[in-house]
Amino acid sequence: MTVLATDLAEPNPPSINDVEAYYDAMGPFYKLIWGDSVHGGYWPAGLEHLSLPEAQEHLTNLMIEKTPIAAGQHMLDLGCGTGLPAIRMAAAKHCHVHGITVAHGQVAEAQTTIQAMQMQDQVQIAWGNAMALPFADGFFNAAWAFESIFHMPSRLTVLQEANRVLQTGSYLVLTDIVEVKPLSLEQKHIFYPAFQINTLTTKQGYLDLFDQTGFEQLELIDLTAGIAKTLAHTKLGIEQKRAELEAMYPPPMLAMIEQTWPMVEKIYAEYVRYVLIVARKRG
Repeated sequence: MTVLATDLAEPNPPSINDVEAYYDAMGPFYKLIWGDSVHGGYWPAGLEHLSLPEAQEHLTNLMIEKTPIAAGQHMLDLGCGTGLPAIRMAAAKHCHVHGITVAHGQVAEAQTTIQAMQMQDQVQIAWGNAMALPFADGFFNAAWAFESIFHMPSRLTVLQEANRVLQTGSYLVLTDIVEVKPLSLEQKHIFYPAFQINTLTTKQGYLDLFDQTGFEQLELIDLTAGIAKTLAHTKLGIEQKRAELEAMYPPPMLAMIEQTWPMVEKIYAEYVRYVLIVARKRG
């Protein structure tokens, strides 16, 4: 039966279990195509020659640069994935990083990496829900949410919890996908499942959220042009490593992956932007 646009409802928002299942299923895909980092790459003007792993490290370095924290202080990583950015932050700033993720498999992989890199005195990764943080008020000196907040059911609740556990004047740095042109229901049914997106907001939406949660926005950087090559690298990686992917996924799932990425590229080109936002907890 053909499904008409009028037959479509809003996509079902993913639950915590859905997000975990997504990373259980897609973790091997990202590992094969992207490498050890479960986030995009950033190619600023003049550095278009970077490999994907180099561009991913460049994006992590930008996050580190934008997150002020002193040696010995404590930072919260909301949605830490497999922990590599947390490890790099701890090594760069000589601070303690506490990461949480809703995926048990990511916790296990992160802990293995932490042990191998002998960073267990500085980096702790555990299962946790960003909407109900298991930390005391004012415990942290900084926080970030690196390509994770769009998974979460309520940005408002996440920001309220981040504000609660941060000390006054501390910085929150995040990356997110914001809508600049409304997506149709058909586009949402492509784009949202591709990244397990709960909802999208806008640049103005963030200003409103910060007003409601006790933050002031200091900087918003549109990184879309420099991030876009991640999608092209992904599509090329799918083509180049199809044999390995055929061994990993059944034909219907592999076909879905192959069909999705070109459509995601088109949506990125016109409807959404990838932004890095720096905010500070008000006194």
